[in-house]
Amino acid sequence: MDDARQLLLVEPGPALRQLLREHPLPGASLRTVSVVEALGAPDALGLLVDASGSPDLVAGLRRASSRAPVVALAIGPSAAGLDRWLEAGVQDFVVLPGAVTFAALLRRLHLDAERRDQQDADEARRQRESVALLSLASRAGTERTLAQRLAAITEAGGHATHAARVSVWLTEVGGIRCADLYEEAAGTHGDGGVLLERDHPAYFAGLREGLVAVDDVQDDPRTRSLIRDHLQPHGIGAMLDCAVVVGGVLRAVFCLAHVGPPRRWTSSETLLARGLAEAVGSALESSARAAAEARAKESEYRFGQIFIHSTEAMSVVARDAQGQLIFEDLNDACAAQLATTREALLGRRIREVAGEAMGARAEQRWAAVAAARTTIFAEDESELPRGRVVFNLSVIPFFDADGSLRRIGMLGRDVTQQRRLEEAAHRNQTLEALGRLAGHVAHDFNNILTGIAGWATTLERSSEPRSREASEHILQATERGRQLTRQVLTFGQKTPRFREPQELSSLAREVLRLLEPGWPAAVKCVSALEPARVDADGGQLHQVVMNLCKNALQAMPSGGVLTVGTRVETLGEAQASALRLEPGRWAHLWVEDTGHGMDEATRAHIFEPFFTTRPRSNGTGLGLPVVHGVVHSHGGAVSVRSAPGQGATFDLYFPVSATVAEAPKAATPARRRVLLVEDQQNLARVSALVLEQLGFTTAVCFSGEEALERLQRPGEDFDLVLTDWQMPTMSGRDFTLAVHRLRPALPVVVTTGGVLPLAELEAAQVSAVLGKPWRPDEARKVLTEALRAAQPTS
Repeated sequence: MDDARQLLLVEPGPALRQLLREHPLPGASLRTVSVVEALGAPDALGLLVDASGSPDLVAGLRRASSRAPVVALAIGPSAAGLDRWLEAGVQDFVVLPGAVTFAALLRRLHLDAERRDQQDADEARRQRESVALLSLASRAGTERTLAQRLAAITEAGGHATHAARVSVWLTEVGGIRCADLYEEAAGTHGDGGVLLERDHPAYFAGLREGLVAVDDVQDDPRTRSLIRDHLQPHGIGAMLDCAVVVGGVLRAVFCLAHVGPPRRWTSSETLLARGLAEAVGSALESSARAAAEARAKESEYRFGQIFIHSTEAMSVVARDAQGQLIFEDLNDACAAQLATTREALLGRRIREVAGEAMGARAEQRWAAVAAARTTIFAEDESELPRGRVVFNLSVIPFFDADGSLRRIGMLGRDVTQQRRLEEAAHRNQTLEALGRLAGHVAHDFNNILTGIAGWATTLERSSEPRSREASEHILQATERGRQLTRQVLTFGQKTPRFREPQELSSLAREVLRLLEPGWPAAVKCVSALEPARVDADGGQLHQVVMNLCKNALQAMPSGGVLTVGTRVETLGEAQASALRLEPGRWAHLWVEDTGHGMDEATRAHIFEPFFTTRPRSNGTGLGLPVVHGVVHSHGGAVSVRSAPGQGATFDLYFPVSATVAEAPKAATPARRRVLLVEDQQNLARVSALVLEQLGFTTAVCFSGEEALERLQRPGEDFDLVLTDWQMPTMSGRDFTLAVHRLRPALPVVVTTGGVLPLAELEAAQVSAVLGKPWRPDEARKVLTEALRAAQPTS
């Protein structure tokens, strides 16, 4: 027997030595030792001491060797001093000789040694488990990734249990996938395969109960489906799998696999496996928290970047210790609106850095959002260093857990330009509506003026002086009414009446010559006239230049410089976009003065009809609206540059003409036959009378149907048709098209008191337009030119 498991007789007295020689103890292997030798054998089967000695020896042995039991041996039947020995700490007291009693003692000592061996084994296992768990705890605190933490857990399980294969499986759709497999013998990590629930339903059912502890994988129904593909190839005979449940959901499985024959899993190993499974759950939760924190940080960073670099003004407003509103945070765009930096505003009171007005509005927003308890939207107009700015404002409340308003966020989108465009669009719509109304009124008024002018013209031929004088006054009044209605019509029309190639520079020179007699001596004229040819209504362009020059002269009552220029320019993308034109070549006409100029409020209204800064006696307020209407009707654009005390410049752009002017044709004989179509009988009679006086032979019809019927009669030959465009039963367009079907070469001149779209005139192949009220000389010119144009060329 090993000395560690022998009975040691510690310094026996002579009597006990003699007795043991004469009566050896059955089944015992005795070795006599000194006290010092006994102290060096803590794992002996037992220490035997002589009861004839002092019990103090026992105390020393107990202190030095707590594991080996101490037994006192006495000689003879006397048990004197038994109490003192028991008090000293002996495990037993044996009286010799006594074979039966000693045999029982020996059996107890052997059992005690076995118990101590088991305790030692358990203690060793606990120490291994403790070391493994301490190592796991130490590594888990330093490992950052989930994979590293799972590797630390599988290693700890392998060191603590000596299981050959330790793994962690993570759930995925339809099953579990091995995330880390630690092989104890090789000390290596890897990953495994996939287990699908549809292939192993019994195994997954066991996992849902929390634990699959299998001592023999061949006999357990939960693991039979795993044998062929997963267990047998690796020689696995037993397995202990613990479910990892997080938030009531199976998230992972911790597995201990024993390679070799079946074995029984102890309760200690089961407890260890459960603990490691909990460590897996903690790692998953920690990883999820870390991922959430990383996402939150990334989100915070992204939104911080959006906040700082957004072009919209953003700020967070809170109250300081004195209850005053401060800029708790703001972005660069918000600081730029206040013409300063973000750092200069952080933590500052709004009233101090942005003014009382903005501070008061911020207080109003705070009160409004506190009452609404939700985000509110408003439009805010503020006076900032760069001028008046309109913001589309969103005010967002931030409440504490107790419901108190802690701070507000304000998001301001600059809509100043948008509001200006909306106002301009509204003004344009107003101008269009007024233009349509003006056109209808002017049309009826022109019909009346045409009749008055016609009858006045007949009075001119009277021999009575008073009649001729009356006629002269009537015609003068009619001409003033004619000019006024033409301004109204020009303002309201969308397209010019008739387009012909026009040279802007020549037209501008003509206007300057007409103005020369009344030119103020204190005003200097500068012309910069270069060739610029356009397709336009010459009369309308003449009126535009005349209006602009008159306005410029009136803006310089004390003298100055008037500049008129024309040229062809190429507009780039930026300039064309600002004018809402296409990039390319445009004819540019500008009129510039050095007068008193205009402020922004005045510039916003100058193109509105009847708006004027002069007394009513000095103008109608239709000059600039006419300019606006004519330019846009020709497909162009007009812009104004002006400031108080810095004069004004009007820039007009027209499409460049590609048409080459035609040479004049031969003169037409004076006397021609005209078919006059006019539904108003009084106007028809006076128009026919004037035409007769002009040398034309005239036949009158009062409707388009009547005129077409007459044109179909044999022998009814006419050189020209003069027709009203707006008739009740057949429109001038339909009538003109019907005339061309009957007589394609017959020229048709249209007379109207309104505005005719150029596209309709071209589609109907109208030869010319005679606007009402027309003067006799105008009628002669228009009709003669139409007849000349209709003559066949030789």
